[in-house]
Amino acid sequence: MMDLASTLPAPPPPDILAKFDAVGAELQSSKDEVQRLQETISKLQSSRDTLKDSQSSDSKDSEEEAAALSNVELKANKLAALLEEVKAAHENQKQSQKNEDDLRIQGLNGRIKELQNALEEKELALITLKESAALSESGQQQVSPSSVSTDEAEDLRRKLAEIETDREAIRAALEAEKLKLSQMQTENKEMASKEKEAREKADKSEKQLLEEKLKLQQELSELKSRLAMKESEVNEMKAKTDAAIKKEQEMARDIALKEKEAQDEKKRADAETKDKQSKVAAFEI
Repeated sequence: MMDLASTLPAPPPPDILAKFDAVGAELQSSKDEVQRLQETISKLQSSRDTLKDSQSSDSKDSEEEAAALSNVELKANKLAALLEEVKAAHENQKQSQKNEDDLRIQGLNGRIKELQNALEEKELALITLKESAALSESGQQQVSPSSVSTDEAEDLRRKLAEIETDREAIRAALEAEKLKLSQMQTENKEMASKEKEAREKADKSEKQLLEEKLKLQQELSELKSRLAMKESEVNEMKAKTDAAIKKEQEMARDIALKEKEAQDEKKRADAETKDKQSKVAAFEI
């Protein structure tokens, strides 16, 4: 009776088994590598999407900040224009007031001149009347009292009193006009002092406004520069991410090809093993 063990197919040679083990290990390693690459690609794609969202958000924020700075700069320009209008209006008002004051001063000077002339006339008339009165009194002493009219003497004294009264009134009016002129000159000095102070404040405000405008322009320029750098960095990161994804995809394709080659090799090895086993079985029979 034939031995049962002799009817079983012979085990494959050790080199074939080792090759099978190596192919199986390589296939498992390839599968692990493919899975790892797929995870890496997924992470890179997620990172790229995050970069896109971040770039979009940063761009939007930068645009809003630039718009806000532009609005502030526009307001600064409007304030500067308004300041110029106020200064021009103030200059016009000052010139108009100056013209009015000059006319008033000219009128007061003319009135003072008239009063001075009238005063001189009254004083001259007073001197003349006094001389006439003196001559009249002298004549009365030399001639008979009946030869000089009492009415004439009384009229002369009355005229003299009127001239004295007019002279005092003219002097009072002259002093009043001089006082008005002094008050106006004092007011003009005060106005000039206030105007100087207002002009200094306006110049200071204008200077501060210009400094603030320059500061805003500098901040806007720096913001644009940072935005350009950020966009450059994002583009560079995007390019690196795309290159990494492309490289990982190429590696995945290479691994897939190797995996296919390994599977083909395993199939060939399986076929060779089966063929050898068939031959061994046929030989033993």
